[in-house]
Amino acid sequence: MKKVTNRCLALLFSLLFSVSFGQNPDSLKMVDRSLLPDTSLIPKDTTELKPWEIIYADTLAADSVIKEPKLNILDSLRLYFLSDRFDLSDQFIRSYGHDAGDFVKSNPSVFCIDYQPIPLRKTVAPFALPGNRLDFILGDRAIHPVEHLPEPDNQIGLDEVPTAAVQKIYNIEGPLGKIFGGDNATASLILLPVRPKSSRAESELVVDVGDLGYANTKAVFTERKRSGRLIQLAAEYRKSDGFDYNWGDSTYHHWADLIYPINDKLNLNLNGRLYRRRGNILLRLNSKFVRNRRDRDFSAGLDYSFSAYHRSSLGVRHQRSETEIDIAQRAYKRDIDIIDNSIYYSHNAIIGKYKMRYELFFTEEEYHNFDYFLKRHRARLNSTISRGDSVCAVVGNFGFEKIGGFNPAPSLVLAYKKEKESFYLSLSAGYVTKFPRQYELDLTPAIDRFIDGAVNDYYESGNVYLQPEKQLSGNLTMAFGKKNNDLTVSLSGGKIFDGIDWNQSTKDTSGLSLTAFQADNRDIEYASLSITKKLSLGEKLFWTSGGSYRYISINGNDSPPYAPDYQAHTGFELYHYIKLLELHLYGYIETGYVGPYHSYPAFGDEAEELGNKFVTNLKLSFRIKSFRFYYYWQNLFFAEYQNRDDYGIRDRLIYYGFTWHFLD
Repeated sequence: MKKVTNRCLALLFSLLFSVSFGQNPDSLKMVDRSLLPDTSLIPKDTTELKPWEIIYADTLAADSVIKEPKLNILDSLRLYFLSDRFDLSDQFIRSYGHDAGDFVKSNPSVFCIDYQPIPLRKTVAPFALPGNRLDFILGDRAIHPVEHLPEPDNQIGLDEVPTAAVQKIYNIEGPLGKIFGGDNATASLILLPVRPKSSRAESELVVDVGDLGYANTKAVFTERKRSGRLIQLAAEYRKSDGFDYNWGDSTYHHWADLIYPINDKLNLNLNGRLYRRRGNILLRLNSKFVRNRRDRDFSAGLDYSFSAYHRSSLGVRHQRSETEIDIAQRAYKRDIDIIDNSIYYSHNAIIGKYKMRYELFFTEEEYHNFDYFLKRHRARLNSTISRGDSVCAVVGNFGFEKIGGFNPAPSLVLAYKKEKESFYLSLSAGYVTKFPRQYELDLTPAIDRFIDGAVNDYYESGNVYLQPEKQLSGNLTMAFGKKNNDLTVSLSGGKIFDGIDWNQSTKDTSGLSLTAFQADNRDIEYASLSITKKLSLGEKLFWTSGGSYRYISINGNDSPPYAPDYQAHTGFELYHYIKLLELHLYGYIETGYVGPYHSYPAFGDEAEELGNKFVTNLKLSFRIKSFRFYYYWQNLFFAEYQNRDDYGIRDRLIYYGFTWHFLD
């Protein structure tokens, strides 16, 4: 029965795809040798593997050699365009991290609003751009959490991005994230999970506890069999009490990935993500809301290898993001539920020296807000073609999308990279169209009294007249010197036509003056220059320091809210090894600075002046074999500052914990 099933599946794939994507008979003469295994690392008894089986070899143990029947052009593109010199994972380990927002806090081009106590949100804005203009890509998939709060900013709290399974971290400026599945042409956060290259199981347990009742536990397990079967499991649970009784919240993340070879040519792929958050959020001093968040993301697919040069995938994906806000004895209540059900097909091909990937998506979207319900459909075609290797490469990406109620729209991204041991150059440019989400179009109006608290003073609603957003952007990045001893210069800029944001204004109704938030289109121009210097002396010393200057204009206003002109970051680590005790000692100190900026004008008041403060953190740690303990001080010198209006920070918080690779 199993053989019959396998043959039927193979026949189905062949009938669907072989006509369009049959192998070029002459392509064997032009195959890119960079895709073939380095046989000098492979024990002799493994060289008889079939040509589509990419080999990973553990030179320490011949029995750990595994095979992975997989042709994925995204792997090549990651090798070409995600340089190790920009991997932020080492910097994240040196510092500390409560959530994914701490992945990028050392990047001076990123404006991070960190409220310090965990139950509040941490948001990240590339180049201090407003709204949702940072892509989150986990492995091969972009994730799309949706969070709506009163006084909406269209941004994502970074606690909503899973971190337990992440091994490599790339914060890419410009439109390059589009070729990995992103939606924006501005910037992307690309997170690559652990992918072991041997059959030895890998694991990690992280426990982090500290002030204000904070506790965070993360665990990950991953194992790859010699047959190519891969299983990855990750879980994360966090809770925090906050400033006062009955003030905190709790969250959990569950994530899993499975690759199961059915036979030499056919793979089953399963992936899932669960997120849940429940607790309170204090938006203003007199308005404490109950917040519930839930995300579900499941995908299942089959991959079929026709040959070493052609591979097709067919699958389905279900995404659901729900945000619920409630406050006792108030009129304001939201229960927004966004559901995407997709079927997709992709084909990876190598023809001569070119690597190509084609994707086709059909999606049914649902929008729920209590009993209010809408549905629409979306179709998207995406094609990528690249040529090169890890030293020099060029890639082009063209997309075309049609969504219900709007005209079809194109997107285009071009990128070039050249890298040597002591030099790096990357140039990218792109044009991307983003369509309004259903809740931005059709969010029902709401009026409440939580800014002043005495009378109705707040209003929000969607906007059925929204136009698609058009992003035109580019980036030039150059690095001089070897990894960890280089000087990096990055220049980014562009224009966003009809940018979709929640715009604050004043609305007069029934004799009352209301602070109104409504989805609207605005034109945004921006430019950013950042310079970062790194210096290392072996493992003994590491120093990094960088700064950025930016310009933003929104509808002609070149001093918009929450848009500092400049910011800087510096970090310094010392390392010492005591051989007799097998003890590794680390000390790390960092200081961040954000220039002055201002808030939105508050109800009846002028805008508050914010920022313009230095904040210093210190971390001490030691490691014995696979166990590492750390202790750190956040806001070491008790700096008093404000990240947002109506919320001050003045305390030092202390945290400690450990990281343990318990099965390796």
